[in-house]
Amino acid sequence: MENTEVHHAVYHGYSSGIEWKSYETFLTQHYARTTVPTVWCCSRKYQSFLNDVSGIDHLTRTNGNNVIKSLLVLSRFLGKYEDFKYKLKQNNIKLVSNDNGLKAFNWILNAQNSDVLQWVKTIEPNLRENEKL
Repeated sequence: MENTEVHHAVYHGYSSGIEWKSYETFLTQHYARTTVPTVWCCSRKYQSFLNDVSGIDHLTRTNGNNVIKSLLVLSRFLGKYEDFKYKLKQNNIKLVSNDNGLKAFNWILNAQNSDVLQWVKTIEPNLRENEKL
């Protein structure tokens, strides 16, 4: 018989055993191989935030997004997805958009004295086919 590690986490005031081996199987069956390590790590490390989401506000933007996404997956596995989403909403905790690169690109492109379009036209002959716009 296989030894299954069970970690007890408190969720909504009652003890809920998380069967980590089953969770790992769930992740590998439903998520990309490259995503599983991050979701697994954040789920294990920040599982206490399922009960008290306020700690998420103290994380960096990138880490906070990873934790929220991972805990959404864990809450779905535990059957507490709607409860967790409700707690996030009540505490006004949201995924933060990371579109700064797009904003910078649009700012450069739309600047009145920008010569980006001329620069693109100048370098285009030197680009490989897969690099051209």
